[in-house]
Amino acid sequence: MQLQVEHRFAFEYDTFISESFLELRVQPKTTPQQAVASFELAVGPPTSVHRYRDWNDNLTHHFTITKFHDRIAVSSRSLVETRLPSVAIASLTERPAAEVRRTLCAISSSSAAR
Repeated sequence: MQLQVEHRFAFEYDTFISESFLELRVQPKTTPQQAVASFELAVGPPTSVHRYRDWNDNLTHHFTITKFHDRIAVSSRSLVETRLPSVAIASLTERPAAEVRRTLCAISSSSAAR
């Protein structure tokens, strides 16, 4: 299944400020159950955006705005492909024959009662 995830938020200040520093954790992780097909990030006012992996393996984007501003806007969009977890064959167990017989008997007796 494909999921499209969007984040949009803004900070507005009553007056102009001279400097802002933000860290963002809005990019989904790639895991055995999901893969990030695409990711876009937009920040305003325009500035350079850098990234690193934090202690929990999250991709963290960070930036500094050093020009006077009274608003910061952030928008991100991700396309994520999800998949069912795989099941190890060794973890599957056979149902005992007696349990299968009881289930079949219960189904047939409930059908006969109708």
